[in-house]
Amino acid sequence: MLQNKLRIRGYSSKTIKAYLGHIRRYLKHYENELNPFRKDLVEAYLLNLIEEKNSSHSYINQTVSAIKFALKNIINTDIDVVINRLKKKESYLKYLVKLKLSKY
Repeated sequence: MLQNKLRIRGYSSKTIKAYLGHIRRYLKHYENELNPFRKDLVEAYLLNLIEEKNSSHSYINQTVSAIKFALKNIINTDIDVVINRLKKKESYLKYLVKLKLSKY
C-alpha cells in the first residue's frame, strides 16, 4: 500500500526503497505497540536515532520524511516536524526534534 502510494506520486525507486526501509525499521522498533505512530513514540524513535545511533542529518531527515508520508497518506494524520540544529563543543551537530500531530 505504501509502495503504491509512493509510486503514484512519482517517487524514484531509490526513494521508495529508502522510505520502505525506514518504515520497516520503525515498525520493528515498536512491534509490540498497538498504536506505533503515537507522538511520543515517534519523538522517542527520532531522538534514539540522533542520540544513541548517532545518525547523520540526512538520515534523520529521510526518516522524518518517510514517517510524515506514511502518517499523511496511509494513516490520514498530519504531522509537523521541526528539526533544530544545535552545535556542541565537540563540533558536531545534534538535533532537537519537536513533533506536533494535528489529530490523534
